Amino acid sequence: MSSGSNYKKTRGSGKQDSIDKKVEKLKKPGKKYTKAQILALRRKAMGKTIAQVKAENEKKMRDRARERNAKFKKNQKLKINKNKNNQTSNNKSGNQKVEEQKERNKKVIKRKNFLLNIK
Repeated sequence: MSSGSNYKKTRGSGKQDSIDKKVEKLKKPGKKYTKAQILALRRKAMGKTIAQVKAENEKKMRDRARERNAKFKKNQKLKINKNKNNQTSNNKSGNQKVEEQKERNKKVIKRKNFLLNIK
């Protein structure tokens, strides 16, 4: 029935082995169990209710979400600081661009006036 190594079976602690023994005691001989049924037997062997398992899972989920949110906020602060630095450097070049555009406009106006005078 089992193929390959027994890695999953042997990597657990002694507590895991005792739970597996309790599950084997709860199983009826000759009956085939689905994965969900086996998980329910494991839960019963650990002595937990469905509500307790749900509460544990929700706590783990919220803890992981809290960590992700803290990481996200940290990255946002870094992005904001980086953008502020870029904006100050862009403003300098932006002012230069405005001055260059004003000079180009003056040249265009001079050309128009020159052409008007020729006619």
